[in-house]
Amino acid sequence: MTTVSTINLVKKPFIAIELDTENEWLYINWLGSANPETGIAGCEDIIQALEKYPVQKILNDNRNLTGSWEDGINWLLQSWFPRFLGVGCFYIAWVQSSCPKGQASLGQALQHEIPNVSVLVFDDLETAASWLKEI
Repeated sequence: MTTVSTINLVKKPFIAIELDTENEWLYINWLGSANPETGIAGCEDIIQALEKYPVQKILNDNRNLTGSWEDGINWLLQSWFPRFLGVGCFYIAWVQSSCPKGQASLGQALQHEIPNVSVLVFDDLETAASWLKEI
């Protein structure tokens, strides 16, 4: 008998969210071209997933994301992060996009401190997952 260590929580054209029960984290796979509408919708999906399955770690995968999401950074900082801080997640391993515009957006977002949350940026999924497993 094999056990499944992931539970699919959200599957949309722009985001997939899985609960990794073995590692006790959410794996978030962003897909396609970034824009404020899909970014906001995806972030709301993340909050809902964390409310239903409270975990302390997120593996945030942007490898399949292109473009800039700088238009959504203010919303992220003013609306989403305050609610995110209330769900008890403390560690985010962020695998950055290879797209220069996406990297620039990430840099802009991370200029702002997120109290009590450790965010580390990685170039590959394996290293990001290894860091999360160690903490």
